[in-house]
Amino acid sequence: MRSVLRRTALAATVVAVALGATACGGSSSKSPTATTGSAGAPSGQYAKGKTIILDTIYRAPLAQNQAAGAKQAAEEAGATVKWVGPTDINPPAGIKALQDASAAGADGAIVAAFPGDLFKVPIDRTGLPTVTIDLYSPGSKAATHFAPDKYSLGVGLAKEFAKALPAGAQGNIIGGICVPGLPSLVAPQQGFIDTMKQLQPGVTVKGNQPVDGDATKNYASWQRIIQQNPGALGFIGQCDQDVPNLIKLKKDSGSSFQIGATSGDSAANIAAVKDGTMVAIVSQDGWVEGYLAGRLLLGNLAENTPLPKGWINTGFTVITKANADAVTARVNDPSKNSVEFKSLVDKVLADPQAASAPYDGCRGCGTTFQP
Repeated sequence: MRSVLRRTALAATVVAVALGATACGGSSSKSPTATTGSAGAPSGQYAKGKTIILDTIYRAPLAQNQAAGAKQAAEEAGATVKWVGPTDINPPAGIKALQDASAAGADGAIVAAFPGDLFKVPIDRTGLPTVTIDLYSPGSKAATHFAPDKYSLGVGLAKEFAKALPAGAQGNIIGGICVPGLPSLVAPQQGFIDTMKQLQPGVTVKGNQPVDGDATKNYASWQRIIQQNPGALGFIGQCDQDVPNLIKLKKDSGSSFQIGATSGDSAANIAAVKDGTMVAIVSQDGWVEGYLAGRLLLGNLAENTPLPKGWINTGFTVITKANADAVTARVNDPSKNSVEFKSLVDKVLADPQAASAPYDGCRGCGTTFQP
């Protein structure tokens, strides 16, 4: 999860909003212009006139990339995406946005279900064919989930960190968490901890150190943590707001500690990877989530193509100096992702069900995570 959170005080409000959800159905008539692409999925203007909702958790880099992917899928199909959801993480606003958009008229929905258990009723009551991205909703009618395994994000970051440290390094790495206990943040931190134990056994990772979700307070949190750990080898974040704050604190201090994150893949932040300020940023490849979710949902709506049951692993990219320019080019021009991820997209579209796995294989994507 990657931005400002209204914490547990929102839970009662979310429940109330969820129970008041309104139902809304969508049309599913076929388009006469549909054809079949080389990957075995519909192509051309096969979903002309269809409208799908994209309800994201916030408007940070991950959501922007998800929206770019969904919009490209819709444009290719002659359909429209209605992007809704709050600017910052606000579950009641996210649920209300889904309800309002479905009541206004839509054929299907792509939902980042945070929190998944409280999105179940709203998802089911819309009556719309629905898929989820990033975080799924256990027990809901949403058929398919698109995301990377969250634990693996931390594994990818740890591998780069281990290479950046001297062989046989001794010392501490501090891991901040903007929402303590949140499975989608605990999972990558645990992946980082477990991998560092293997690759750099002399390094101790002190994870799950609370940092605030508010950007200004987040800066103060990291400033305090860095001051309290003057000899630390490095610091890692999980949330979008961690990254610019860690970059600024490192540059201002002139220190040599290492920093990295499993989110925050904006062009400005990637520039800090290229210049060596950061070891790496792990990108969740939100474009792939949005594009594949859009393609399969629109195929279901227009061609009655069955939605696969389960989780489709959309992978991730570890951004380093070596690929910083290439990733930045894709951030600035999302259409370039079509080339970068063609093999993955073609494989999934050729046989979506074969590309699917059980939901619980996506560690940290649901409402629980067990290390």
